[in-house]
Amino acid sequence: MNKKIRIILIIFLTMISLLTLGHFIYSFPSMKLNTINKFIVLAFLLFVVIIFYNFLINHCFKKTWQKVITILVSIVLCFGFFQVNKLLLGYNSLLSKMNANSKTVYSTSLIAKKNSVINKVEDITSTTKIGVQPITSYENGTMALEEVEKLNKTTNIKVYDNLENAIKDLNDNKVDLISIKNLNDKKLLAINKNAQDDYKIVTTFESTQKNSDDNKYLHGQPFTILVSGIDSRSDDIDEVANGDSNILVTFNPQTGRITTLSTPRDSYVQIQCLMYGKDKLTHAAAYGGTECMKATLEKLYDIDIDYTLRINFVGVVDLVNALDGIDIDVPINNINGAGSKVCEQNSHGVKGTICWIEGQNNKMDGEIALAFARNRYNQDGGDFYRGRNQQIVIEAILKKITKINNLNTVNKLMSVVSQHMSTDLSKNDLTSLYEIILSNGLNLDIEKLYISGSTGMINGHSMVFPSENDIAYASYRMDVNLELVKPQFPSNNYYVEGLKPSNADGNNPLRTQKMPFDATKIEKIPKTTSTK
Repeated sequence: MNKKIRIILIIFLTMISLLTLGHFIYSFPSMKLNTINKFIVLAFLLFVVIIFYNFLINHCFKKTWQKVITILVSIVLCFGFFQVNKLLLGYNSLLSKMNANSKTVYSTSLIAKKNSVINKVEDITSTTKIGVQPITSYENGTMALEEVEKLNKTTNIKVYDNLENAIKDLNDNKVDLISIKNLNDKKLLAINKNAQDDYKIVTTFESTQKNSDDNKYLHGQPFTILVSGIDSRSDDIDEVANGDSNILVTFNPQTGRITTLSTPRDSYVQIQCLMYGKDKLTHAAAYGGTECMKATLEKLYDIDIDYTLRINFVGVVDLVNALDGIDIDVPINNINGAGSKVCEQNSHGVKGTICWIEGQNNKMDGEIALAFARNRYNQDGGDFYRGRNQQIVIEAILKKITKINNLNTVNKLMSVVSQHMSTDLSKNDLTSLYEIILSNGLNLDIEKLYISGSTGMINGHSMVFPSENDIAYASYRMDVNLELVKPQFPSNNYYVEGLKPSNADGNNPLRTQKMPFDATKIEKIPKTTSTK
């Protein structure tokens, strides 16, 4: 083989192998994952093979057929390195895209009739009458009201109970402008399908809410994540919607221990934004986005939430499907009994189309998993059992993720989360979290926490009044896992032997025996060693 060709070939193979090695190091900065370490070792071994390969070319391979095989091997190696780098580039690109979703942009517009003399903000005067939607709708209510007041051009502002009345008054010239997201708003088009021809946008207001400005990075310290599932079937993750599911997850990477806590969506709590007072927890997300939900739960449980992750209905379906489904042992429903078939609506709201069997293992695709996580009408625990189901789904997803061992599946997952999730975790945080979960593998120890309480009506709306004792207990258990307080029992650092609640049978988890707990005897760990 020509000496120059050999030299070029060896230099090229060496460079691409080192590039691959460097790409792995860049993609997985914490280097805590055994699987990734194996790839690094493999890349290094390939580099060694190339050096040995060069030796063989110079001293052994003299015949033509040997040279042909050598060239073919070189081509295969180059192709392999190319594919690995392609996967890593896709992985990093999707992570960056997901991180770009860490901020939520809210917008609202003021619209007028097509023949109105008001065409821009400057045309608004002290006599202009403006209607805004209910202040319980953040974008088109509170935000619109705040932005209109900032204009300081008119005090003739009317707050409507619903969009229908606002549209009627606009058509009847009782108001000159009303607030709406845009002319493609589904509620507007449902009232007037010719809205784009009948109305015009005078101005649009935007407000960007970034979940966190901190440059956070996971250093193996315990942390808390708020996983918020929004009641939206849209592909737009930034769409403002009620918080259908809100699960607090604490994770101690040193022990592999996880606590998951689901708070009933209808819990009557103090909303911690915009002076809303007490209302359903689910409305916090619609009032002020993820930040409002985060602040409300932080106050309720006296806990600091380090990270937030937001996912919509479509995201849950696609995530589970990307994992090729999950296996769930469905608890026995005390109303239907073992072997009963239970059906729910699908992700598009079509009722009775998605079914599973009670009291046995079910292989669930994305649609079934979402329906199971949202079901509450045909079981004795109602909204409380729905929280249990959501935690079961999260546990099944985590366990399935720990079995991933190829970058193709990782990229498939990243493609899903980049489209349907938003988070304030940085790219490095996301990678590190993924590696930590995988490194713990089947050793993940999950403690499910539940909130019980009573139900009632306020102003004609069903409410859940959470148990103050359960709130205190859940806060205590999360703090134990976060290493903020000491456990109150000596048997071990986590569970009292034999008292770990079982959620695999038909027993109501809300009545399961809890660990020993006395709120008056909580002993905090000194701040010098605190991770909070």
